[in-house]
Amino acid sequence: MSDASNQNEGVVSPVDFVALSAGRMIGRYEVVSVLGQGGFGITYRARDSQLGREVAIKEYLPLALAVRQDGTTVLPRSTGAAEDFTWGRERFVAEGRTLASLQDAPAIVRVFDFLEANGTAYIVMQLLHGETLEARLKRTGPSRPPISTASCGRCSTGWSRSITRASCIATSSRPTSCSTTRATRR
Repeated sequence: MSDASNQNEGVVSPVDFVALSAGRMIGRYEVVSVLGQGGFGITYRARDSQLGREVAIKEYLPLALAVRQDGTTVLPRSTGAAEDFTWGRERFVAEGRTLASLQDAPAIVRVFDFLEANGTAYIVMQLLHGETLEARLKRTGPSRPPISTASCGRCSTGWSRSITRASCIATSSRPTSCSTTRATRR
């Protein structure tokens, strides 16, 4: 997950009543800030208290199916949504396991851990320092491709081969979820 906070220095973020607040603990991880939000969850910048490193944590919180109660606990929005919420949480955990097994796959962020807490599930990933594809497109404009066609092709081919081999269904490839970094892993 990308750290785009450098672009927002000096900007006061609005209070988010759905996200976990800074300082909250998820297992051994302390929430530092929100990196992004989408229809199925929230991604946080966090600090691993045991290893002393920053990580990104993706929280399963589909707003159509769930609500946050008491600032921490996630509950199905209704008894009718409970079955879908539970099924989605199980798929989310399975996705975490699958992504963790793809440690050396190109173009896939490293997964360090996944856990269930607060009535939901979390995937703990490497925090990438770079620019989101969305920010890069805004900066360079669509007329000048920010990344060469060849590198995009290599990236998406490696990503799709790895995902196909692992039979992973749910992933995010939105411009806000894709990052460009200075260093690439092999």
